[in-house]
Amino acid sequence: MEETVFKTFLAVILLSAGLFAQEFDQRIADMEKAAHSNLFSLSKVNYPGESKIDITYYGLDLSVTYSPRDITRAVTVNAKVDTSSIDNFFLDLQDVLTVTSVLLNGTTTTFTHSSDKLRIDLDRTYIQGEEFSVEVFYSGVPGSSGFGSFEFATNGGNPVIWTLREPYGTSDWFPCKDTPADKADSSDVWITVVESLIPISNGTLENITVNGDGTHTYYWKNHHPIAQYLISLAMTNYLQYDTYYHYSPTDSMVITHFTYPETFNGIKSLLDETDDMIEVFTEKFGMYPFVDERYGHAEMQWGGAMEHQTCSSMGFWGRGVISHELAHQWYGGLPVKTGIIYGLTKDSLHILKEFILKLGTDKIHTTNLLSAR
Repeated sequence: MEETVFKTFLAVILLSAGLFAQEFDQRIADMEKAAHSNLFSLSKVNYPGESKIDITYYGLDLSVTYSPRDITRAVTVNAKVDTSSIDNFFLDLQDVLTVTSVLLNGTTTTFTHSSDKLRIDLDRTYIQGEEFSVEVFYSGVPGSSGFGSFEFATNGGNPVIWTLREPYGTSDWFPCKDTPADKADSSDVWITVVESLIPISNGTLENITVNGDGTHTYYWKNHHPIAQYLISLAMTNYLQYDTYYHYSPTDSMVITHFTYPETFNGIKSLLDETDDMIEVFTEKFGMYPFVDERYGHAEMQWGGAMEHQTCSSMGFWGRGVISHELAHQWYGGLPVKTGIIYGLTKDSLHILKEFILKLGTDKIHTTNLLSAR
């Protein structure tokens, strides 16, 4: 039954992409076809991750360098037991990364790391509903699956580093339960990089610490449930441009656009439309889900775009792709019985929204088009 539903949704999306390709942007159609081709092959696996635990929190405290290409430090994973009892469990982490130690509730514990699984021993038997926390210290050069996962490149001689995968591949760069079916309740990301790079992640920017050694640390906090593949990093010598979505006469949400300095002037008019897009979608589909945090864009070198939670990663620009990734924020990554159908339902819902926005030349026209449906 699930396989039949999956194929039906896939056919609808590919047909929609083909019909609308000339109307909005061939690159968006190509991007979605590639994504859902990948999802179709993965659907036969429908990887569940470690079924004995329920992830409640990810805390990434990472140092990233371009030369040498490396990530290091630690990731905290909080979980609770989701079966009768366990005395060990595993997280997904690619073997190319080297784990040096693991703390369980603050105390060193034993582990093994092979076949892309980090198996961690608990200090006793934990029963259903009990919670625990592990901190994994590791380093290495991340792998590259799932549309790249973790990429190093340059733009005009400046380093560009970003993450991108859907819906699996997150274990290429940090230990996790690598399935979109189990969202963490919240997440934190601390990123330490050289001061010439501006590191961007999900949620709100809580703090910037200048470390006095030529590096700085940005602390990003996400207060909402989040799938593992929607946690993201992006960094280069960004220019930051802020606009605002006014959701009441007295309240507004910042929209943070991080672009290459040389790109900005050519796309400013498109970025200025984002608040109108949010307003139209909010009127028809409910309040923007992360209005207490932000929305934004972070430019990258990949030839597509990706709806990372609260901050879409953008490899090219246009009204169609901006509305496309924005629409994902309402329906992206919803966990359902099968861990794959989420990707298809969200695309079948937003493809029409995106098409309608493309037809509109201003907010009033767009609103009328939506009202007519």
